[in-house]
Amino acid sequence: MRPLSSFYENSSDPSRKPSAEAEAIQGNYNGKGVLDEVDVKGVTWTRYTAETGTVYMYAKAPCGKTVHMFFDNGITWDDALPMMENVVLK
Repeated sequence: MRPLSSFYENSSDPSRKPSAEAEAIQGNYNGKGVLDEVDVKGVTWTRYTAETGTVYMYAKAPCGKTVHMFFDNGITWDDALPMMENVVLK
């Protein structure tokens, strides 16, 4: 199983909604790709899947900040899901 490429707190605007973050990154891909929401262990993540296969995930942490996770380099959703299930937002 490959590791996730990155996980970090998004500090550009901690109150910005996950959907706004995902829409902003979609703009970098000329509006192409797929936006949806997925539930992972009770956390609703806004998921943007670019045509390149890179997947960007955004969620609101209990502390009120929006967090961002992404994976690429051939990692499929099936590969990433077990890793995401181990993420604890605080």
